[in-house]
Amino acid sequence: MEYIEGIKVSNVGHLLQAGFDPKMVARVGYDLYMQQVLEHGYFHADPHPGNILVTYNGQISFIDFGIMGTMSPPDKELIEDFTQYLVQKNASALITTIKKMSLEHSIENDRQLERDIHDMFGLIDQSSLKSLDIASITKKLKAIFRKNGMEFPQHVYLLIKGIVLIEGIGRKLDPDLNILELMRPYASQIVQKRISPKYRILKGLKNFRNITETWTEMPGEIMDLIQKIKKNALIIHHQVDGLMEIKTSLDRLVLALIISALSIGSSILVLADMPPKVYGVPLLGFVGFLISFVLGVGIVISMIRNRNH
Repeated sequence: MEYIEGIKVSNVGHLLQAGFDPKMVARVGYDLYMQQVLEHGYFHADPHPGNILVTYNGQISFIDFGIMGTMSPPDKELIEDFTQYLVQKNASALITTIKKMSLEHSIENDRQLERDIHDMFGLIDQSSLKSLDIASITKKLKAIFRKNGMEFPQHVYLLIKGIVLIEGIGRKLDPDLNILELMRPYASQIVQKRISPKYRILKGLKNFRNITETWTEMPGEIMDLIQKIKKNALIIHHQVDGLMEIKTSLDRLVLALIISALSIGSSILVLADMPPKVYGVPLLGFVGFLISFVLGVGIVISMIRNRNH
């Protein structure tokens, strides 16, 4: 525990009195937050104005670490990819990264998702925070997640929350702050790091190790499969989509054939003029027509109910 004495970051009047430039505070504060996320993979997840102080010696201090976001190295690489492709406005690469980031998704139409992301680019491609509508962007982002059945790890939601809070502080300190322009140096650093010989060598060694481990484990897995086949213990599970709909259709087809047979049989009985009769109509023919009518009404009602569902 440590007592930090300073000025609340959103108190523009006190910052000016102490000789601090609010615009510079905004830029340094945003830079510090990007370092937490992209360099350390460990970031403050509740950076509201009460949790950020400007000390009297000119430092920016984050306090109250009750909610922190943590990312593993692979998670951090995906966030780096996201940042890089967002700055480059590369929608297709961004979609690939989003798929890797998500725990699960049901993206059925990549082209529609790409159009939605381009709409997002249109919302954030503004000259400054002053003209940026963060509420619309957040609403649009949530709609995209919901429409594509996307679920993400906890750190992604914490990061979104943190960025929204940081944006609110930046808007108050410097409405002319351009977030995309501030992100460009980080995107450049990411590109330079990815093309560096050291990164390529380490990445290649990691991939080689993964391939080697896979090939080492494969013979054992193949032997297990062969043993199961020999013991007749290999079970294959499969699922047929729409099986219930097929069953329902077959049931209706059977009923339709029964109705047709009853109708034809009843017509023959009526033409044969066989007693007993009811109002001059052979009783067996009348009963056959009645059953056909009831079954036909039942099929129609069933079809209407399924269409409404």
